[in-house]
Amino acid sequence: MTYESDPNRQDPVEILVGDKIPLSVEILWTNRRNQYRLEWNRWEQKSPTLYVPRGTSHPDIKKILKKHHRWILNRISERIESDNSHKGNTHPIDLRDHRLLTEDRIPFNGGLCSVFWEKDSRTAIVHRMEKNEIVLHSPEKPVTIYRETVIRWILEQFCQQITDSLDYWKNCTGLSPVNVFIRPTRSQWGSMSRRKNLSLSWYLTGFPEKTLHYIILHELSHIRFPDHSANFWSFVRKQMPEYRELKKTLRQRFIFPEWYLPSASGKSSIRHPFFRNERSGNIGQSHTPDLG
Repeated sequence: MTYESDPNRQDPVEILVGDKIPLSVEILWTNRRNQYRLEWNRWEQKSPTLYVPRGTSHPDIKKILKKHHRWILNRISERIESDNSHKGNTHPIDLRDHRLLTEDRIPFNGGLCSVFWEKDSRTAIVHRMEKNEIVLHSPEKPVTIYRETVIRWILEQFCQQITDSLDYWKNCTGLSPVNVFIRPTRSQWGSMSRRKNLSLSWYLTGFPEKTLHYIILHELSHIRFPDHSANFWSFVRKQMPEYRELKKTLRQRFIFPEWYLPSASGKSSIRHPFFRNERSGNIGQSHTPDLG
């Protein structure tokens, strides 16, 4: 989809959601005829964006927004629910704590984690789940290099979770991808290509492992059922009866630090470093991921 820059951006439209919540909607013209799209990125956008054909009138825009009033109201409810769910899952940060490496908090495994340093003769990272802390042990306190070290560690944890889940679902369903890629996508949690290449969002690292487990089952199911037919959902429900509750966890809205990327070189995707299809080996052989 191709959008031009500023010339396509129109004046925002102000609406009332639920007859009492004022909301500004960004309007962008596109070159597609008779097609519109309403978007609301949970991470980056404070308000929704409506893409409409070039020249769409203001009254027609109002009609479109009125038609999707319920959808907008649901997105607002999800944001409030997500914000409230994090209030009880954080610990106050003492900025005077000399162990603190950054004011940024990292969403990891369903919690908002602070990053600390503790002096130790060897270098290692420990996740203190009960305190939502990621603690870097090393002989000297790092200044900025800790970022790459922490991301490398999270990538290792994430890849191991993916491997464990793939191994489990292969035993249960006989389904397995050819390749696995980790991509820094915010608008799509996962996808399965026709060539059976599985792609997973790097930002799933913020969710509990059970949520990742569901996403992997969802995408593997597309190998057998390409669409979201009744047979598809019946298959998913048979393997994971609680899948509907896990889908709700995807409503959570996490804010990640700008430096939180899986590849130091800025690569758009990373091949899973220790996934091997049957053609080339076994699942479960691990080594340190290459951050590029």
